[in-house]
Formats: sequence, C-alpha cells, structure tokens
Amino acid sequence: MISTSIDGAVGTGASQLLDLLSVVANPAVYEAKIKELQAATEEHAKYVQSVGPVSEILRLREEAGDALAAAKAEVAAAKKDAEASRAAAKAEAIAVLAQAREEAAAIRKEAQAVLASAKAKQAEAEKAAAAAATAADQATQAQARAVEREQAAAAAEAAAEQAQAAAQAERAALAEKSKAFLASLQ
Repeated sequence: MISTSIDGAVGTGASQLLDLLSVVANPAVYEAKIKELQAATEEHAKYVQSVGPVSEILRLREEAGDALAAAKAEVAAAKKDAEASRAAAKAEAIAVLAQAREEAAAIRKEAQAVLASAKAKQAEAEKAAAAAATAADQATQAQARAVEREQAAAAAEAAAEQAQAAAQAERAALAEKSKAFLASLQ
C-alpha cells in the first residue's frame, strides 16, 4: 500500500487511485511528475554510484572494524599506562608527604627546643634584672646612708671645729687671765 500520493500528500488507498488517474489524464501534470521522478532518480543514482560496489563497502567496513579494534587496544594500553603512572605518582606523593611530615616534625621539635631555651634564658634574664634592680635599690640605700654619714661627719667636724675654736678662745682667755693674774701678782 502506498502511504503517500504521487503529489506527496498523505491519503487513503481509494483517493490515491483517483489521484493517479487524474495525473495520467492531464498530460502537463503527468509530464511534470515524470520529470520530478527522473530528477529524483538521477539524484539517488549519484548517491548509489558514490557509495561504490558492495565488496568495497564490505572491505571498508572490515578496515573500519580493524581500526576500531586497534583504537580500542590503544585506548586500553593508554588506560593501563595512565593507571600505572597514576599509581606511581600516588606512591611518590605519599613518600614526599611522609618526608615532609617527618621534616615538619623535626622542625617543630627543634622550634620547641629553641622556644624552651629562649624561655629559660628569658627567666634567667628576668632573675638577673630583678637582682640588678635589688642591687640598684641596695646601692641607692647605701648611697643614701653614705650621704647621711657624710652629712653627720661634716656636722661632727663642724661641731669639732667650733669646739676647738671655743677651746682655743677659752685657752686664749685663760692665758689672758693667767697673764693678768700673774701680772697682778707681781
């Protein structure tokens, strides 16, 4: 059964027969339909001729199948190489990471030792600073006592000089009195 009519329209079987009779009855439409059919046949013939003989098609299909199998084998080999490379890279990365962790732990341990040493030195420096501050306080107190003693000594010396001056003045006065007494006795 024809699913489309000669003019390309979809229709039923009975109407197709009527369409065919109307086309054959009209020579101009019939001639146009024949030309269209010949043009379509020539166009399809070009495609059929370009495809080539069946043996050539089968050979090309076999070559394509062989090429596909070779490509699949290459892809499988590439996947296998990629997997091996990935595994090697992963193992190397794990080794590098382990080494980096060991180095980081050693650096951390060394830094902790340096920090502990620095804290100990800081504590010693703080003790030395406290001792120096205590010594400075004691020196200031000793200096203050020395100044007080110096002032007391200066005051005592001044008192001694006054006492000596007073004693000399009294001696001189006694000597004058003695001279006057001796002079009166004579």
